[in-house]
Amino acid sequence: MTHQRVFSYMNIFSDYVVEFPLISAIIRSARDAVAANKSLSVVDEELKRFLCSDEPVLIMNKCVAELAANPDADPPFMTDGHIMLCNDFGGLAVAIGRTEAATSQSPLYSSTSEALLGCLSSEGFSYRFHDIPADWNPEVFSLETRLGAPQQRHCAWGETVLAPPTSVFDYASSGSLVLKIVAPSKVGLMWEFSRADLTAMRVHAATLQSTTVSFILRFLSKYGNQDSVGAISHLVTHPFHHVRWDVAKALGQCDVEALSIVLDKLKDDPHPHVRAASQKTLAQMGDA
Repeated sequence: MTHQRVFSYMNIFSDYVVEFPLISAIIRSARDAVAANKSLSVVDEELKRFLCSDEPVLIMNKCVAELAANPDADPPFMTDGHIMLCNDFGGLAVAIGRTEAATSQSPLYSSTSEALLGCLSSEGFSYRFHDIPADWNPEVFSLETRLGAPQQRHCAWGETVLAPPTSVFDYASSGSLVLKIVAPSKVGLMWEFSRADLTAMRVHAATLQSTTVSFILRFLSKYGNQDSVGAISHLVTHPFHHVRWDVAKALGQCDVEALSIVLDKLKDDPHPHVRAASQKTLAQMGDA
């Protein structure tokens, strides 16, 4: 697949709204911010102008017209209950969706990326923030981590909310329309917290990329050939620590010599769990 074809595929959704100047400008500015490693707050004023314009209604009109023209079709702009306006497949995402308040039994989840939300509904929406301890390391799970008490707030029509990955964001009302701008994930793990006592419960692989890579590594460890060893070993520098350790586990199933080389690199890994596990495994191999 050529770069031109990949770029074209990535822009299916943003091309869909290219006729609307305000949302198109937001997408361009947000992409620039992501590329420059800047906060999405730089597009805040542009987003407020969009929220107070007639473009949201015009976009909805276009969606409804296409659905009415072909009611049996599966439109590309509809996914998981959202109207996708931009999806860079691992990069920026921009969508219109609904707020949904969780139940009292539902867990709280950390975010792996920054998000900027804008309110499209006249009634606004309510939300909560929970502070995460300042010394929190999202890549190193600890049952000792505990969230701060919820801080409930309200976002009025035409206003915005910046949700950083250093706090837990949670909707407190349902049914309002919002425009969401979501930056690429910077962290590979999403933490789950108890809503009852705000303590950490477990972590989950948070990105499709890292989940897919881990699946591929497990497959190659069982069914791969000699060429697979090199492909697996190259992932030892993956940015997510659980993928780096999956590399070691995969090589342990198919090539002990390559495993030893990788473990020698991972014994100095920046993540303490990977570092300790590598050192322990090397010591066990030396005793064998």
